[in-house]
Order: sequence, then structure tokens, then C-alpha cells
Amino acid sequence: RPGFRTVGKDIIDSAGKVFIPRGVNVGGTLANNGNGWPDWAYTKAYVNGMVAMGCNTVRLVTYVTDRNSWAVRAKALIAGKTPAQADAEVDALADQLTRHYLANGMVVMMEAHDLTSPGFSGGVVDQVIAFWRRYAERWQHDTRVWFNIANEPNMPTDTWKAFHERACQTVRATGARNIIVVDLLNYAADVGRDYAGNPQPYGYSPDMVPALISRHGDIIMSQHNYGTYGKYDTE
Repeated sequence: RPGFRTVGKDIIDSAGKVFIPRGVNVGGTLANNGNGWPDWAYTKAYVNGMVAMGCNTVRLVTYVTDRNSWAVRAKALIAGKTPAQADAEVDALADQLTRHYLANGMVVMMEAHDLTSPGFSGGVVDQVIAFWRRYAERWQHDTRVWFNIANEPNMPTDTWKAFHERACQTVRATGARNIIVVDLLNYAADVGRDYAGNPQPYGYSPDMVPALISRHGDIIMSQHNYGTYGKYDTE
């Protein structure tokens, strides 16, 4: 199958070679940090600096729900837009960022940052799932675009499994075969226990990411190295 895909532990590019993503996180002001300033997201010199450092991938930090009052969707609703119009504004920004970095030679890892902390509702989860359905429908033609379902989703294990199963089903139902990136438990630290010390499965446990791979394919697991509990702090 052509395009970016996974084979065993490797990511394979469109030329059939092993691809190792190297890059940074970028958030535009409308997508992140409540309209923080300055905004470097679309600055050519900024991208050139990434390339000069050897980057080939960018992870786009975005908020796709109305959970935060300053986020695109919430601001659109506050302004009197319909939910469909608010979704369209979220999608337009995601597409603008995606096109910009693709045009500058980057693989794009789009992510949703809305589920990082506790306190979100089922309605917010539904909005995240709906975003991935729409984004997958639009970008399934380009496997240089990867789908990082949720940044560090702070969820109990069973909730994490159910959420990612639903998200993967939604993406694959569109026909998209793009790589799906899955952040692991414990703020993606993947240390085998939560912050209270209770046991948690690792991402490589058979009923975690391997189970998702067996059902949906082309999935990579994402571990964020914080050195929690002294794990991974010297490796």
C-alpha cells in the first residue's frame, strides 16, 4: 500500500523507507493559549529554522471543542454562530495550519488538546470524536497527515480504551488509512501506575495499543518522557 504506514515497529514513508519523525510542537494563537502573542505559526523563518535543525515533522497543538471560552469553537458560539458554523471555523483553522506545514515539507501530526485535564464532559468527548471524523474525511487523501487523537487524555484505563476504540472506529469508517497516534496513560508518561501509585497497564500491554492495532492498523503509541517515578529519566 502506498503512502505513510506502519510495518511492525517501523514507520514507512511513501518511498518505502523507514521514517523517523523529528520535530517540535507548534500552536497558532487562535488554536492555542487564548490568543497568545507573538504568533510564529505561519512565519516562514520559523519553519526554516525547524528545517535547519533537521526537523521533518510538526505536531500541531489545537483545541477543537468549546470547553475553553477562548478557543475558536467557544468564541464562535459566543458570537452567535450555530454549532455547524463553529465547527467550520475550527476546521478552517486546522486545514490552514495543515496546508502551511505540508507546503513547507513537513509531515503533519494534528492533535486535539481538549482532554488533557480532568473535568471534561461527555459532550466535549463527542466534539473531539466529531472533529476527527470531519478532519479524516478531508485529509484521508494525504498520508503525510497523521491523527494524534488526544494530547495526554487524563482518563481511567477503561475510559481510555473505550475512547480510543471509538475514535479509531470513527476515523477508519471514513476510509482514512492515515497513521493514528495514541497518547498513553498517566499524561502519556506510560509508567505502569497512576499518580496515586495504583497499577496501570503499559501502552504495549496486549489489551492496550496492540489491541487497537489488531483492529484498526497503522497506529503508533506516543509516550511523553517526564521521568515520572524515575522511569525513562536516563534513557
